[in-house]
Formats: sequence, C-alpha cells, structure tokens
Amino acid sequence: MKHPRGKRYDPEFKLRLAKEFAETDKTLEEIAQENGISSKTLNNWTVKYRKEGEDAFFKGSRGGSFIRDPNKIPPVLYKELGLDKISENPSDLKGPFTEKEKLLLEIAEYKLQVKILQEALKKKRETE
Repeated sequence: MKHPRGKRYDPEFKLRLAKEFAETDKTLEEIAQENGISSKTLNNWTVKYRKEGEDAFFKGSRGGSFIRDPNKIPPVLYKELGLDKISENPSDLKGPFTEKEKLLLEIAEYKLQVKILQEALKKKRETE
C-alpha cells in the first residue's frame, strides 16, 4: 500500500516501529509491510532512533527542546540551572539520558527560559 508523498506519522508510531526493529529479529521490510509504510521511511526512523534515542521523534511535537545541546550552556549557568546534579563536567553531558536526567534537563530548560524572560522584562522596563 502506498501513501501519498508527505504523509505525516505521529511520533509514537515512529518510535514503536523503530523500537520494534531494534528489539526484534524482524527485517525492515517485514515491519514496513505490516504497517503499510515504505522500508526507506522506516530505515530513516531507525537511524534517527539509534542516534537520538527515545526522544528522537518528539522534539517538534512536544514543543521542542530549548536546550538542544546542553554542552553549549554557559558555565556560569551550569550550576545555577541544576545541571551539576546530572554531571559535574558539562562536556560529559551527553544522551541518551535516564528519566531522572531528562527531568532535570527539563527543569533546567524552564529555569533558563524564566531567566531569559526576566532579562527581557528588565530591559523593557528600562526603556519605558
């Protein structure tokens, strides 16, 4: 069965199929055929899953990660954001992350957003 060009699949579906391929002895072709997608599409998903892990398909639909690369966070903010609870050394902060680490990163992300908004508000008040 062929799907029209540009068909969108939900992230859970992509993750389920990529995990199925990674965790079973089924071939790409078998899984693709069972689910009505092309093996090329499934291959793209499995490559992405191998590189990025469980969150590979959720970046856009979950609002995206504000902190795309935790290593790029300025060192002065590293401890303030609580990232030192994950790793003492920022260069060691690499995925895949445990559930606790993901939550700590999410908290750090929110703290950073608040800090940015506070600075923007402060600048706006100074210009008024």
